[in-house]
Amino acid sequence: MCEVIKPKPNEIIIFNNFRALEECIAEIQENENIQSEREFFKSYRIKIMKLD
Repeated sequence: MCEVIKPKPNEIIIFNNFRALEECIAEIQENENIQSEREFFKSYRIKIMKLD
């Protein structure tokens, strides 16, 4: 399972965890039948937030 919050359509927020980012991209590509990372990044914006 991905460590993501999806607050708005086509926006994913990953909290300071690059491994989760990689896993989420793969999971979303599989679930939504996205064929390439390029296609993924056309559909989603990624925000990486540092938590203190």
